[in-house]
Amino acid sequence: LHTAYRRQRQMCIRDRYRNNLNTEMCADFSASVASAVTSITLVGGFITLFSVIGAILTSSGIMHLLSLPFIWLGFDEGTSRAVICGILEITNGMSRLASGSFSFPVACALSAWGGLSIHAQSAAFITSSRLSVKKYILGKAIQAVIAFIIAPSL
Repeated sequence: LHTAYRRQRQMCIRDRYRNNLNTEMCADFSASVASAVTSITLVGGFITLFSVIGAILTSSGIMHLLSLPFIWLGFDEGTSRAVICGILEITNGMSRLASGSFSFPVACALSAWGGLSIHAQSAAFITSSRLSVKKYILGKAIQAVIAFIIAPSL
């Protein structure tokens, strides 16, 4: 009788532990999925925001004004507009660059820069750490300049 009681008690403890473990696992899994959905929504929101800003700049004629300094530097108008779009959001900038007069150094610089959309995404995720967003953006700007300079030699 004593052995049967002990075995029953152990089974109850084991079942309670398993149920608690399953409950914790479900809660952790749910929290992970919720966090992932929030992250995906945040990333998609930034991409959409900066794409819309680029479209507004293009349709309002402001894009032409913003591209003038690049035209004065010797870029054609299509490449200049691609640079402005790429500064905002890399996907649109690369798409414009590929559909116009393609420039390998500009493509390298835009890839190194990443776009303000990606910088906003990064800032959203690193604000809880001790990393400096200013240093990150400065580093990306330096990286873009270096990429532009060394790209012709590749």
